[in-house]
Parts: sequence; structure tokens; C-alpha cells
Amino acid sequence: MATGRFELGDFVLQSGAAIESAYISYETHGGLNADRSNAIVYPTWYTGLHEDNRGAIASGKALDPERYFIIVPDMFGNGLSSSPSNTPAPHDCSRFPLVTPYDNVIAQQRLCSEQFELSELKLVVGYSMSAQQAFHWGALFPDMVRSIAPICGSSKTSTHNWLFLEGVKRALTADENWANGDYDEPPEAGLRAFTTVYASWALSQTGYREGIHLKLAGQNFESMSDFLDFFTVFLVGMMQIIFWQCWLRGRRQTSVSTQSLPAIGRQLWVQLGARRLLCHRRQTCIFLLRTMRLRYR
Repeated sequence: MATGRFELGDFVLQSGAAIESAYISYETHGGLNADRSNAIVYPTWYTGLHEDNRGAIASGKALDPERYFIIVPDMFGNGLSSSPSNTPAPHDCSRFPLVTPYDNVIAQQRLCSEQFELSELKLVVGYSMSAQQAFHWGALFPDMVRSIAPICGSSKTSTHNWLFLEGVKRALTADENWANGDYDEPPEAGLRAFTTVYASWALSQTGYREGIHLKLAGQNFESMSDFLDFFTVFLVGMMQIIFWQCWLRGRRQTSVSTQSLPAIGRQLWVQLGARRLLCHRRQTCIFLLRTMRLRYR
């Protein structure tokens, strides 16, 4: 296992704005084989750091570092790659330019091709917001990616999902201490409201009915109050505003990826060997089970 930082230079975003001296952080597991054909990309998700992906990577698991070279790139805005918190003025804090899933995938492709000299990826796998990046990889670079495995995610942020995100955003920014992101003291009331609303969507009705929230992340909570205290620390401790802006813009962007996915249809699905895995214990994905079916099998 090794960590690194890939310098992107002045990185022009999909919006036309640029991040000066941009970079992405990453972690790798395993090693490349002789013909460099065993590479897998596994991006981070909302609030995630590369270390959070380690639980799925181990000998004997599907992401086996003894068989594959696994690259875990950090998303823009997670505090390790270029973020509002580590970018100097005039693009610090709330002035950090908005990024999209498209921007993240373009940066990741440069990491793979320039840093590791890869022309082929065996798989791009992702969960939730990371799954959205997997879809984008398949649409943007179908000749490079052999397979994608989006888990509990969608190619484009739905109207329903956008409404959820807009709700938690407003809960946070309604705190008078928010100060448009240039706060001197943490907006504690807004943060508490944000995480309470978010927690109601983190698991589905089934998940809460089965008491999964009391054992989340290996914990053993005695009450909902204990769970919310933990969830607040968990989410706020890693949260950057840029994350949900990127998630929101997954709905509104007009990148080649979101235009191409419907057009490619069955050809892309079969060519990439794509598999979409749904989750019935997560509220943000439960509507998929109720209103959608896998179109390409």
C-alpha cells in the first residue's frame, strides 16, 4: 500500500473556471502485472477519504491486492485533493470553484495515463457518489475501461435526489453563523440540522426498522440519540461543501457522460460488462427498487 499526490497544474474545469496548481491525492494497493492489464480504479464517495475504501480491499476479497493493482483517487473537495480548505486565496473557502463528477473523472484518467502509464483498466468500481463516477468513466472512456461496477448509485442525480440535497443544504445555510461559508465559528445549529436530516436518508425504513443504525460502522449504540451524535461527528468531521455541490451538479451538468449514457444503451452495457448493484437498506436508493428496473441485462 502506498499513497501519493498527482500534480495537475492549472486544471480547467467543465465550467471553464480553473483550479490553480491543482492536485489529487491517491492510494494504491497491490502491483501492476507485466502487461499492465490488472488495474482497477475505486474512487472515494461523498465525505470519503481513500482510507475509508480499505475495508473492501484485502486478500481473498473481490478487490484482492494480490491479483490487482487498485488505485483509490480522492475526490476534489475531500480535504486531501484540492479543496476549499487547502487552496490559497483567492479560491479558498466558499470561493473554491464548483466541480462536477466529469471533472473528477478527467483528473483520475490523467492520473492513470500519466502517472501509471495505463492504457486499459480492468474495472472501475464505486459506491454511491463513487458509483456515479464509475458510470462517467464508462461513458467518457469506453475504449479504456473494460468493465464498470456501480454499486448503489446512478449515472445522473435524479430530481428526487436533488431535492434531498437541496433540503440538507438549506438546513445548514439557514444558520446565521454560516456567513456564506466564511464563518468564524462553526455553525453548530446548522450542522446539527444538516446531519439529522441526512441521517433520515442514510438508511431506508427497512434499515431503521431492523435496527441497523444501532450497529452502524461496527458500533453498538443504545439509542437514536447516540446514533445521531456519532453520525454528526462522522459526517461533519469530513464534510466539505464542495461535495454536495458536485453531487447536485451531477444532475444539471451537460457533459458527454450524461448525454452518452442513454444513447449508448445496450451496447455500452454489454461492451463494458456493467453491473449495477442496488441497495434496499439505503433511503437515497430505495426508490430505484420501487420505480426502476435494470434495463440492460
